[in-house]
Amino acid sequence: MTDNSNNQLVVRAKFNFQQTNEDELSFSKGDVIHVTRVEEGGWWEGTLNGRTGWFPSNYVREVKASEKPVSPKSGTLKSPPKGFDTTAINKSYYNVVLQNILETENEYSKELQTVLSTYLRPLQTSEKLSSANISYLMGNLEEICSFQQMLVQSLEECTKLPEAQQRVGGCFLNLMPQMKTLYLTYCANHPSAVNVLTEHSEELGEFMETKGASSPGILVLTTGLSKPFMRLDKYPTLLKELERHMEDYHTDRQDIQKSMAAFKNLSAQCQEVRKRKELELQILTEAIRNWEGDDIKTLGNVTYMSQVLIQCAGSEEKNERYLLLFPNVLLMLSASPRMSGFIYQGKLPTTGMTITKLEDSENHRNAFEISGSMIERILVSCNNQQDLQEWVEHLQKQTKVTSVGNPTIKPHSVPSHTLPSHAVTPSSKHADSKPAPLTPAYHTLPH
Repeated sequence: MTDNSNNQLVVRAKFNFQQTNEDELSFSKGDVIHVTRVEEGGWWEGTLNGRTGWFPSNYVREVKASEKPVSPKSGTLKSPPKGFDTTAINKSYYNVVLQNILETENEYSKELQTVLSTYLRPLQTSEKLSSANISYLMGNLEEICSFQQMLVQSLEECTKLPEAQQRVGGCFLNLMPQMKTLYLTYCANHPSAVNVLTEHSEELGEFMETKGASSPGILVLTTGLSKPFMRLDKYPTLLKELERHMEDYHTDRQDIQKSMAAFKNLSAQCQEVRKRKELELQILTEAIRNWEGDDIKTLGNVTYMSQVLIQCAGSEEKNERYLLLFPNVLLMLSASPRMSGFIYQGKLPTTGMTITKLEDSENHRNAFEISGSMIERILVSCNNQQDLQEWVEHLQKQTKVTSVGNPTIKPHSVPSHTLPSHAVTPSSKHADSKPAPLTPAYHTLPH
């Protein structure tokens, strides 16, 4: 490889690389790296997004002169001479970044198609798993795959226009509502998919390898199912890089900025949904102490759940609770004293329940009140405004559903404790020992 005229070798990553030492540089496939030092032995030093470190040279390829204009906004380069017009260089680098977005989008779309056509669709017809477990693994990946193919076509059409007319940000903004629905649905299902991967790792691994996956085959499937939210996390960075090299008065600049904010928000929402669904799955599959009545599975599907603070009428004490809303019942749980599981605290029928959203005051924020003829008044404080809005909307819808049952609630029977940030296994066998984290054998890959 040869340096360019500025003695600045520019390379593009052919594969993902995750650093194992502090002096190494992590990057993702498609990232553009400015090489600062070339050494014999296979390791080079380079800079990416303001970070400098070492990386294996066989993980990258040289960006050819025709496609590697030097970014005039790169922090690693000297300022151009006074009076030097950087517009042409800036435009050229904008095109490189845009091409990178299109290439990586196309690669992602093809990866999804491969996961479906090579592994998941054949798995559907193999009778290796039950139809329910197959459904968990598939999620809505077919819909996401179709959407991504359409997105690639839209971006390709966009790149054919003169630069001044290109509306990449506008394209993403127009598709954002559809994208949000697809990806939130996918992330809500993913914990169930991971559960299937964990329970059926051996047979799935063998099946994957018979279809050509490298060993361990289960890892190939786990990685494939992680790709949608891994890709989602990349959009803000890709669009930020595009914005840096746009003309200041480009008509798409504002939409690019809005798209970045929308993707960051969607990523955060997806992460929150996945955490909540992981906890929900844990509650539904593990033993709950002091449980009363029919099995929890007879209550139906969980409509919404989160951790809140509960204050009962006549008491100043606030207790942390996990609320789970089912079609006809609101279930209350607390964390066990040793944080090893969940404890039943009661359930309230939604019939006759009145929900009142409260104004913020010194005593409570983001709160609503539950009351009714058979229910003593309960004040519920949520973590944030979004959580409050979700609870009020879901409860107001469900209080119209007719159900039969009397409220049972034990607000002070067992002390409440906060669960640690990681999930724990709510099983009585851990009650007197160190908390046992719920650690599936196969994890979502780091981003």
